[in-house]
Amino acid sequence: MIRCHRMYSAKADLDSIQAENTTSKVTAKNTYNTSIAYGSYAKSEYDKSVSDLNDTISKLQDQITAYQKEIETTTNEITELQAEYKDVQANADAFAYSVKNMDPYSDTANYVTFENNRETAQKNADSIEDQIETDQDTIDSDNDTLTDLQAQLAKALDDMNRYGKLVGSGYVS
Repeated sequence: MIRCHRMYSAKADLDSIQAENTTSKVTAKNTYNTSIAYGSYAKSEYDKSVSDLNDTISKLQDQITAYQKEIETTTNEITELQAEYKDVQANADAFAYSVKNMDPYSDTANYVTFENNRETAQKNADSIEDQIETDQDTIDSDNDTLTDLQAQLAKALDDMNRYGKLVGSGYVS
């Protein structure tokens, strides 16, 4: 009887160990499948982040190029305006000199004509000078924006470099 009891006990122990083994295998399989699912999710999230970052980098590069072209165009415009201003101001100064050296009573018609021309030339010179100042303000503002965009681009490139290190280190494949 003792022998029989030992046999039943051994059989029960064996069944218990087999059940535990089966449970462990099922748990391991479920853990494996869950890990694979989480890994796939992480990979898709990583891929989306990299794609978004590439889009951001591309947009920032396009914006930087556009601002650089705008600054170059405006700088060229200022150079042209400065040359034009020099000529117009020289005309205004010449008319002012003529008006200053004329006798308004003996040569009234020429005096009025020269004075009108001086006023028109000076208004044109002042207008050009105002445009130069406006353009310079635009360049200053564009340079500030360009600096901000370049900082954003540097950060995005740094982020992309860190993402690359994740792949290189085997954290993401």
